[in-house]
Order: sequence, then structure tokens, then C-alpha cells
Amino acid sequence: MGAVPDQVFVPVGDGCILAGVYKGFRDLKQLGLTQRIPEIIAVQSEKSNAVTLAFAQKGAFTKIKATSLADSLNVDILRSGRLTVRDLLEH
Repeated sequence: MGAVPDQVFVPVGDGCILAGVYKGFRDLKQLGLTQRIPEIIAVQSEKSNAVTLAFAQKGAFTKIKATSLADSLNVDILRSGRLTVRDLLEH
């Protein structure tokens, strides 16, 4: 049985990477390669926080004016928002 870390920190823009990380750990567990999914901590810029706002609103999405120096995290509207918020709420 494979060991997984206690926590995984994931930078979040539109949620695609976060949804993929959750899926990867779910697949490992389903295949019996690990017994658990680690705590996954989504990290977002205060000025580009569409996932944080959607999570706080239990999945209600609003377009924001994102401004961040990290261009890849600078997201006004979520691409994988439903999957991302679902994963965060379930775990």
C-alpha cells in the first residue's frame, strides 16, 4: 500500500489542477494503491479568489475582476468550478 502525504498544497486559478489532484488521489484509492486521500489545501490570491467565493457560497459562482501578478492564477470566471467546489465541499 502506497503512502501519501498528510497535506498537499495546490495553487488555484480556475480549479482545473485542483480537480485533477483530487481525481488522481481518488483513483489511487479506488485502485487500492493507497488507503486515504490526503488533506488538500487550495491556495488562492486574495485578488483572484473565484474558487474561495464559490466555496463560501456553497457553489454559487459570480464573475469577479481578478487581478494578480501570477498570470496563470488570474481568473475572472471558473472553468472547472463545479468540480472544484464539489471536491472541496466533500473533503
